[in-house]
Amino acid sequence: MILEVIVFSVFIFGLINLAFNRRSLVSSILFSLMLTVVMGGNTINPDALNYEYLYNGLFIDSVEPGYRVLMSLGHLFRLNYNQFRFLICLIALILAWIGLQKMVSTLSYKVYVLYFIYPFFLDVIQLRNFIMMSILIFATSFLKKKNLRSEISFIIIAGIGATIQILGVVYLVAILLYQIDDQDRIKSSILFVMTVVTLISMFPIVQSALSSSILNNAVGLFDKASSYSTRTVQHGYYIYWLADYLLLFIFAYLRKHTSMLIDSDMYNLQSAIYSLTTVSTLFFPLYTIDLSFARAFRNIIPLLIVGELISFEAINKKHRINLNYMKKIVICITLIAFGILFMVDILPLFGVNYEPLHENWLINE
Repeated sequence: MILEVIVFSVFIFGLINLAFNRRSLVSSILFSLMLTVVMGGNTINPDALNYEYLYNGLFIDSVEPGYRVLMSLGHLFRLNYNQFRFLICLIALILAWIGLQKMVSTLSYKVYVLYFIYPFFLDVIQLRNFIMMSILIFATSFLKKKNLRSEISFIIIAGIGATIQILGVVYLVAILLYQIDDQDRIKSSILFVMTVVTLISMFPIVQSALSSSILNNAVGLFDKASSYSTRTVQHGYYIYWLADYLLLFIFAYLRKHTSMLIDSDMYNLQSAIYSLTTVSTLFFPLYTIDLSFARAFRNIIPLLIVGELISFEAINKKHRINLNYMKKIVICITLIAFGILFMVDILPLFGVNYEPLHENWLINE
């Protein structure tokens, strides 16, 4: 009960700041601490036993080498599993916080508010994916400066994340788009092609071909440790497509209409986020055969919110009244998209997803 009160209080504090459009470093710090306690102290979730077995040396060959190195370091310092989990969650959240502070400074709490709604409670369960995503956020912050040093830094740091969760390899491809497509023409073309391919993927014959030729090879990009994270589908992919396309299109729309209002650093950062988003859409057609593939786009959602905040800040600073109306519409669409994702991905397994609020060794022991 204590943890629920803390979580609720921090969340409401963040919502109040969000409603009044305040800058709040305090809210950002409080959210970071709260997320660390909830995630790092969690002891029961659908994948908890699998991760504990891994830490104790069972099925260790089934995970990526980077995560094995982390476990070896945990054993070297004689940490039990709970201590190990807390420490790596703390480090991952610190990296994410540093990355967000570099990108949007005291507005970072807005990212946390929406991230807490979705997909935080899924990341509590899918630990390696969360670590990789946090490292990706940190790596992306280097791309504010468009030079060789920043790009190499991104490749190295994001590459480290890929050694912990292999899905991270996909995002490394984005650096090519970032480097060669400054005007977004190639990205826009890829998005158009992927939209067409996504629509074609609804046909059963295409789904069958995808299942046989791609799924068996690509499923290694995702956790297979529990049935919780591998979900077959009938027509549920429609609703995921709707939410993801809403977030994608409003970001692209803001990018197009505010690119002339932002400085070069923010322009570069939005370009990097757009590149990562474009790469993640390559998995949209695969939603028809397994919704686990939706994780590729899900990992980019915090960065999409960063991209929106960059545009909003530009609109506020330039006092563009005509764009203020657009901003309100975009906020409503964003909240609708998050509401959809919450309804389809969190609410159906409400008890399972919210176990982290009840089973926490930092608070309850």
